[in-house]
Amino acid sequence: MTAEVTNDAGRTLYDWLAQKNAPVLDVVRAEGVWFETASGRRVLDFASQLVAANLGHSLRPIAEAVLAESERASYVSPAMAHPAKDELTRRLTGGVLPPHLTRISYCATGNEAVNDAIRIARTVTGRDVVLFATPGYHGAQGTGADTSGDVRRDLMRSRFTDAVPFLGPYRPGVSTPDSAEVALERFVTAAQAVGPERVAAVLVEAVPGSNGVLVPPAGYLAAVGEFCARHGILLVCDEVMTGFGRTGRWFAFEHEGVRPDLVTLGKALTAGFVPLGAVATTAEVAAHFESSPFVSGHTFGGTPIQCAAALAALDAYEAGDVIAAADRAGGRLADWLASASAGADWTGRSRGLFAAVDLADGARAGEVARALLASDVYCLQRGTFLMLAPPLVVSDEELDLGLARLGEALAR
Repeated sequence: MTAEVTNDAGRTLYDWLAQKNAPVLDVVRAEGVWFETASGRRVLDFASQLVAANLGHSLRPIAEAVLAESERASYVSPAMAHPAKDELTRRLTGGVLPPHLTRISYCATGNEAVNDAIRIARTVTGRDVVLFATPGYHGAQGTGADTSGDVRRDLMRSRFTDAVPFLGPYRPGVSTPDSAEVALERFVTAAQAVGPERVAAVLVEAVPGSNGVLVPPAGYLAAVGEFCARHGILLVCDEVMTGFGRTGRWFAFEHEGVRPDLVTLGKALTAGFVPLGAVATTAEVAAHFESSPFVSGHTFGGTPIQCAAALAALDAYEAGDVIAAADRAGGRLADWLASASAGADWTGRSRGLFAAVDLADGARAGEVARALLASDVYCLQRGTFLMLAPPLVVSDEELDLGLARLGEALAR
């Protein structure tokens, strides 16, 4: 694919790309599940950009809410209250989140939310060690990078020495998970080797996305949670990528019957309109900060504009029964994956409108991704797999169109 913009004469540095001749698309507008490039191409967004635009692009009620709030109060310090923040906390803890998660702190990004959750866990428990599942990804900065079981970890991490990995249900190079019992035994062995009494938190993604939409075996996460509860370890579920309907539920951990102590949020909290991250936790965890300072420090953490965008996004998720519709569309996607992969040289995994097509070969995956983009369908490629994450508002016709073009790209 030839770049449509010459990398701004080298002045702009683009993420995760060698900059010389970087293949950069020049997006000039977007609406619904489509975006348009400077050359006039209309491209079906099968990635929700970076798995953030769950409600599609340019949703007018969110834009109007941001504008209206900016005219009332464009910026308020995170150390102060304001009506939009009060209402957002009430909405999140009043039915969006499970009822045991009753306290919220705000930040600017999902990565910051992970950093905050780890700091909270270490502060509250008085312990240092964080066990994190690999494969996994929790951001490119700070402790989020240190606790990412990702091939890019050595490029990102700050050498936080008390971050200890354990192998989750998926072994490297294997496209299907081990049983819940085998995976749990690995986790327990890792925890016992460290000493459970030293572990502040276990950090997991209910469905690791950046490493292949790795749907866990039934019962695994619940058993991990039970182990944590027995040993006074706080379970942190990272829902930055999977939250707000991506898997057909508000949050991916809800499929697993698990009760996390802390949940990190970001991306689709505002449907990608403005950056906003958050940590949800329990009254029991938050009680520590009744008499001790809550150590945070985000210039942009729950500002009026951020909260207005999130409130309008919640309205849209609820008013259109978007999450239930996404669950139904996810069934359509799963059926296509099962049918198309039968006898093929690739495998498919999915939960809701979150899927991976795993070709077991990075070069081949790149070829398919480029062929798909040439047919005006955009998806994310990560190593050997393609990630499919269309906006939750995708119609059956749009979903079928994207999958038909994917089938053609795979057949080349």
